[in-house]
Amino acid sequence: AACLRDNASGGGVAELERHARLACAEARHDRAAAMYRQAARHGNAFYFRYKLAGEWMHLGHWAEAEAAYRALLAEKPDTPNARVNLALAVFRQGRLAEARDLYREFAGEEAAAAYPELAARARLAATLIDRQLELDQSMP
Repeated sequence: AACLRDNASGGGVAELERHARLACAEARHDRAAAMYRQAARHGNAFYFRYKLAGEWMHLGHWAEAEAAYRALLAEKPDTPNARVNLALAVFRQGRLAEARDLYREFAGEEAAAAYPELAARARLAATLIDRQLELDQSMP
């Protein structure tokens, strides 16, 4: 995320980001989301839309986060954190098989080797979802 932030320029945008980060740290995610939305109109739109999607995740707005991550990935499909966060947003909406497939797809790609910890978490998530789906099928 730091490499995305480097492109954010301008005192107004930097100040918005600073306040958004403080709001997030204070668990005021609705306020942080509003500030990131505003910053996206004036600074590095991709970076701030990514941050906005994260605030939606904090707020439990899974469908909004999913839509945001899908839009971000349509622009830059090689954004690993957005891919994993998309899988989590899908999982949180109860679409376990789809989330498992998203985790597996990311973890199985060559590019995931550059992010070994993230790939390991994605593999673990896929395995745990598989177990949950098996348990769900065995229940009467």
